[in-house]
Amino acid sequence: MAEKINWLKLSLTPGLGNKTLVKIYQQCPALDLSNKEISQKFKIKISASENIDSLVSKELKLIEKYNIKLITIDDEIYPSHLKEIDNPPCILYVLGNIECLTQDSIAIVGTRFASSYAMTSAEMLAKGLAKKGICINSGLARGVDTCAHKGAL
Repeated sequence: MAEKINWLKLSLTPGLGNKTLVKIYQQCPALDLSNKEISQKFKIKISASENIDSLVSKELKLIEKYNIKLITIDDEIYPSHLKEIDNPPCILYVLGNIECLTQDSIAIVGTRFASSYAMTSAEMLAKGLAKKGICINSGLARGVDTCAHKGAL
């Protein structure tokens, strides 16, 4: 869990994006650098006023409260296809069945202010795919995303 906490600390550090996090991890797999060391080694400005440890503590409380699983890009369960995109997220927050990450899946996303046709189509498409054993992913936003999840359920 210590390594996940280090990933979380880095991910919550302002000014560090996914590409930089991966670069840091490749050069320092233990991820045990202080903000000052990260700032010096990778030439990144990190505000000394940021209380990252406090942010991490709050995040960990929410993770525990809602029984969220933290998956990092170096975890075995991290979806291999997701690693192939240009800028994959270093951390996934998973609520529910973690095994779904290894299943065939499709993302259905769209506007929050969708037409009734778009919402009906998303729900019907998701319902049909879910019946075939396809996992439905989305950003959980209102509109098309919500309809896709309703269809899947």
